[in-house]
Amino acid sequence: MSRPSLNPDRAPGPDEAAPQPGSNLRQERLPAREEVDEVADGVLRIQIPIMLPGLGHVNCYVIEDDRGVALVDPGLPDPSSAKVLSDRLASIGVPMERIHTVLVTHSHPDHFGAAGRLKVEHHCDVVAHDAFATPFDPQPVDLELTELETGPDGSGPPDALEDVELPEVDGPVNRRLARVLFGEGPMPEIPAMSTPYGEDGYSPGEGELEWMRSWDEMSKKGLLNLAPTRRVSDAQWMRLGNRDWQALHTPGHTGDHLCLWDPESGVLLSGDHVLPTITPPHLGSDRQRGRPVGLRRRAGARRVARRGQDRASRPRAALQRPSRTRA
Repeated sequence: MSRPSLNPDRAPGPDEAAPQPGSNLRQERLPAREEVDEVADGVLRIQIPIMLPGLGHVNCYVIEDDRGVALVDPGLPDPSSAKVLSDRLASIGVPMERIHTVLVTHSHPDHFGAAGRLKVEHHCDVVAHDAFATPFDPQPVDLELTELETGPDGSGPPDALEDVELPEVDGPVNRRLARVLFGEGPMPEIPAMSTPYGEDGYSPGEGELEWMRSWDEMSKKGLLNLAPTRRVSDAQWMRLGNRDWQALHTPGHTGDHLCLWDPESGVLLSGDHVLPTITPPHLGSDRQRGRPVGLRRRAGARRVARRGQDRASRPRAALQRPSRTRA
């Protein structure tokens, strides 16, 4: 099977070949639509191209309010994906400067990737679950999980990268990753790393580090600035797009997965908790709780289903209204 890649423009692997005309194509593999669709009142959907096994696009949601717009899952961190996002927003008259908040549903790069760039370039708030962590973080929640290592013994990068002038960023920086992105000369060998979502490991594919080094400076700075500015817990409320949304922790696909639920209108933004035709959960266990991922995902699905049943069974006036706080 082809290895996952951050590069949305790479050539597909042999198991990702385009289907023959007339063949049935799973919804997740469809190419990204250029049109922007309104999927609920005041909620627009942008599709951004990705190149991951079995996937052709990621859904990004645009929620407008009197302050501008909030985005949910803004796509991958590379310059090409950033341009698609900018072009799609421009097509509906939304300049990038109007983005005030980015909510990330979970710790997969096609969902969190662009959040860092938006934070650096447009000073957006980034909202994610309390347990959110990525393979690029400077301070791992668990020492086994996220810090990029350059060798099995944890040794530092080659001397050629030691004297690199690192960019100024807010907060701690993954210095090894910064040297890869902003350095010159040979690339260090990056072994497979465990991830916060329980996979066997992640390591850059052939040529991927060189490709990342070729990014523009803003994209590279974004990859070093993925820490959320605000973390939320299960059942916490936030105000976005003139709606009160409840954050629902739905672990399974990842241990930090969030859904956004608006009980008044019945709108659920489910991230990858609900997918049309493929099985969402990853193999392995949630390292935070030690429970099998599949069991946790089923428990999360039952919670989401109960929210819908509760809404259907109660009169509208009985729906609990939270105190209004901005995200």
